[in-house]
Amino acid sequence: MQLSFVDEVAVGKDAQVRARITDPSIGTQDMRNTVQLVGTVKSGEPVEGLVPSSIAWAQIQRTDTAASSQLQNALESRFRISETMPVINSNEMIYAEGDVDGLVTSAMSLMSDDAAVADTPVSSARTAPGGDAGKYKTSGNGQAENSAFKDINIPDPEKETPQLAKAEDVIAETTMGCDILVDLEGGVAKQQSQKLVNGSPQGGCSPNGTNYPLARSYASCQDIVDMNSHKAWASYKRFYVDNGGTNQVVDSECQKDVELVYDIFQKPDECTYEVDLVNNMVFERGKWVYQSKNISSAWNEIEVTGCQRMESSTIPLTETEDGCTPRHDFVAGISHQQTRLYYVEGGQHKMVSECTDSGKTYPHIKNTTACEDLAPTKVQLGLESGNRVVFKQSRIEIMVDDQAVAITDCAPDDSQSTTAFQDAAGCETTFYHYLSSGQSYGAARWKYKFPGEPEIVLSECLQDNDLLYVHQVRVAGYENNDEALVSFPKTEIYIDTPNDKLVVSEAQVREGAAEIPYTFQKNMKVSTGEIFYEDGSCTKMMNQNSVDRYLRGDGISTFDNILGEAESLNQGNGCTTAITWGPDYHDQYQQPTNWQTQNVCGSYSYTDYRNEDHVAQATDYYHCSWTLADGKKTVKRDDGEVIGEVLSNTCKSAPKQFIRSEPNNPSFIRTISWYGGWSYPTLSAVDKSNCATTWGWQ
Repeated sequence: MQLSFVDEVAVGKDAQVRARITDPSIGTQDMRNTVQLVGTVKSGEPVEGLVPSSIAWAQIQRTDTAASSQLQNALESRFRISETMPVINSNEMIYAEGDVDGLVTSAMSLMSDDAAVADTPVSSARTAPGGDAGKYKTSGNGQAENSAFKDINIPDPEKETPQLAKAEDVIAETTMGCDILVDLEGGVAKQQSQKLVNGSPQGGCSPNGTNYPLARSYASCQDIVDMNSHKAWASYKRFYVDNGGTNQVVDSECQKDVELVYDIFQKPDECTYEVDLVNNMVFERGKWVYQSKNISSAWNEIEVTGCQRMESSTIPLTETEDGCTPRHDFVAGISHQQTRLYYVEGGQHKMVSECTDSGKTYPHIKNTTACEDLAPTKVQLGLESGNRVVFKQSRIEIMVDDQAVAITDCAPDDSQSTTAFQDAAGCETTFYHYLSSGQSYGAARWKYKFPGEPEIVLSECLQDNDLLYVHQVRVAGYENNDEALVSFPKTEIYIDTPNDKLVVSEAQVREGAAEIPYTFQKNMKVSTGEIFYEDGSCTKMMNQNSVDRYLRGDGISTFDNILGEAESLNQGNGCTTAITWGPDYHDQYQQPTNWQTQNVCGSYSYTDYRNEDHVAQATDYYHCSWTLADGKKTVKRDDGEVIGEVLSNTCKSAPKQFIRSEPNNPSFIRTISWYGGWSYPTLSAVDKSNCATTWGWQ
C-alpha cells in the first residue's frame, strides 16, 4: 500500500510521522481524504553512511475532528536514509505492508462516528509482502519513471475481458506472484502488482509506480587486470534496496567499469635488488601495482605481482678490497689478496658477494727489527731463581701498496738470546730499609746487551740483595722533661754507604731509652724582661724571679725552675724630654716723632749743637724690631705616657735697632719709612737653645 508523508520530519529517536493513503484501490475517496495514519520511527546503527529505519503505523486519525483510533494490527514501512541528512520530506512516497483489511475496517468505523460521512467502503485491499528478491523482469523500453501512479496499467478491453465488478465485490491489489521489473538502461527496478477481485487475480502484473534505483556494488567484485596493456579496470554488480531494506543483486556476473581504469606500474620501494654475478650487473626489482579508488574516496594501492626485475634499471658491480683481508698460506710463504663485489645505492655501498681470491699474491717477509725484545718481567727478575734470559723477536709481513703489513704477532727467536745482569750505576741513592732486622739493601738496575747493540735498561732501581748495610745508632739530641727534671736521649739510625752516612730513621726517643736526671747548679735572680713604672714617675723598673738553675741531661742547656718573685731591678730613667718650637713671628716698636720717647730697646748719645751758645750731650732711643718663637717642653715616658705638665714660653731675639734722630742733625727725625720699612733680626737655633737653658728646660 502506497502512502504519502504529510509533514517534513527529521528522523530521530521515536520521531512521530503522519501519512495519507494515496493508493486509489484502498477504501473510498472520502476515507482517503479524511483519515491519516500516525506512526513512530525506529532507527538502527548506520551502515556505510545509511541509517536502516522502520515506521510502525499503529494509529489512525481524522483530519476534520481529530478523532483517533488504535489499529489492532499495526502496518510497517522499512527504508534506509542518509546519515548526514536524516530528513523525510513532505509528500514523499513510501510503501506500507500489513493488515490493510483491518486498516480499512478501522477507518470506516472511525468515519461512521460522524453522520456526515455517507460513503461506505466499496473495496478493501490486503497487500502481500514484497516480491521474491531472486525473481525480476526487465522492461522492454528500460525507461525509469518516478511517479507513483505513472506505471499503473489500465486493462485493454480488446485484449482481455476482465470480470466486471459488482457493488458487493471486494477489489484489492497484490504484489504476490509478480516479479520485479529491472530497467537496466533506466537504472531502476520497478515493483509490479496485479488486481484481485474477490481474491482472484484479474489481468497480468504491471508496474505499480514503486521504483527502486539501481546502485553499483564494487565490494564483491575483483578488478580486471590486463598485464599486456598494463591497465586495470574496476568491476561491479548492480543492486537495489527493496522496501524491506534488503539488497537485491541484479547482475550474476561482475561488469567492467570502463570509466574506472588505472595504470599498472612497477614500484621498487619494498623490493631488493637482483644480483647477476655472471654478468657483473645488478637489476632493480619492483612490484607491479596500481592505485585504485573504487571503494572509497581514498586511494588504495593494489599489488598485482611480487618483486620482478626492472630491465630498464641496472647498476654495474664494482670490485673492492674493503672489508676483506688477505688469505695467508704460511707453508707456501705467500698471501692471497681477496676482494668482493658491491654496487652503490643512494650513496651507500651494498656488498653482494663474499671475499674471494683475486689472483694477486704477496710474498712473506721476516722482519726482525719491528718487534721489541722478549725480556723477563720485573717479578721474574726479583726472584732468586727467576728467569734472566732475553730473546730477540720477529714477525712475518707482506708489502701492500708499498706499505708493510704485519700478518703475525711478534714471536721469540731461539737463535738470538742473551742474559740480563744487574748494574748499580745510577742507583747509589736508592736503598731499601728494614728497621726491625737492622739492615738495609742497596739497589741496581737490570740490563741486557746484544753484541753490536746499545745497552738496554729493563727496570728501575730494584733491591740488590748483594749490597747489604748494617744499621748504626748515634745520639742526636735530647728530649727534656722540665717538669720531671729529667732528659731522654734521642737516637737516629744510619748506615755507612760508599759515599756518605745516610740517616735511615730520624732522631727520636726510642723504646728503652735511659733517663738522665737534671743537675742543680745554683739559686739566682733572673730578670723576666717585664718593665713597669711607678705612677707619675720616670724610673723604669724590671721584674725579677727567684729561680733554681739546673743543668739538663744534654750537659749544655739549663733550666730555671721559678720559685717566686724577687725584688725589682732599677733600669734608670725611662723618660725623654722633647722641646718643640712653633713658627717664627715678629714684633716691632717705633718711637713717636715728638719728644715723648721711651727706652724700649736701647739709647744712643750725641752732641747737640743747637747754637753756638748751647752745646750739650743729648740722648735718644732706637726704633726696635724682634723675631720671636713659642716653645713647648714635653716629658714623655717610654710607654708613651706624658709625665707632668707641658711647659710653654716665648723666645725673643736681640732687637734690631734703628736711630731716631741724626747725631749731627738732631732736628731731623727718622721714621721707619725712611729706612724702607721694617726688617727683622734672625732667631737662630742657638738663640732658641739659649732660651731653653735660661728657662731651665735643659
